[in-house]
Amino acid sequence: LLPYSRTDDKIGKVALFQLAVMYGNAGNVLKADETWNVYINRYKTDKEIDEAIFLHGELMYNFENYKKCIEVFDKYKTNYPQSKYLQIAYFYLCDALYKENEKNRSLLLSIDYLNKYKDAPYGFQLMLNCAKIYAEIVGYGQTADAHDMVAPDPEGKGALKSMELALSDAGLKPADIDYVNPHG
Repeated sequence: LLPYSRTDDKIGKVALFQLAVMYGNAGNVLKADETWNVYINRYKTDKEIDEAIFLHGELMYNFENYKKCIEVFDKYKTNYPQSKYLQIAYFYLCDALYKENEKNRSLLLSIDYLNKYKDAPYGFQLMLNCAKIYAEIVGYGQTADAHDMVAPDPEGKGALKSMELALSDAGLKPADIDYVNPHG
């Protein structure tokens, strides 16, 4: 394929595309990256270019080169907003951002960067994945004591039962609780 890929005709185009795919499948990430860049720069106005860029970004993701994946997909979402691969590209982009942040324990995912992707289909998930967790709901309980239409039971039986159900649902004991907020 290599000799054919050097030509500028239809065969050269197909050969270069296949060569990039083959390098990627063989695990030669540097050669695949180099070949995708040649293809993308040579055929930047062709209708198949969005597929080539998507495959380039996906390859970088699969080989855990998250910085390169982020770079490729960040340009992709801007230059090809109508691409049929955009939804999947957003997923890869958001997941690569999260994994790069986890890998380097960096501040790559600043508030500005998160805001940039908050409207992406997976942007909210990205924000949740990167958010610092202060609390987690692990149990839930609900009662309806029917004591009065608006006032609770004066002995708090309904509230007590609700808390017991929540503790049971969470698999906890009262001693495991550090804080209670009684005002919803």
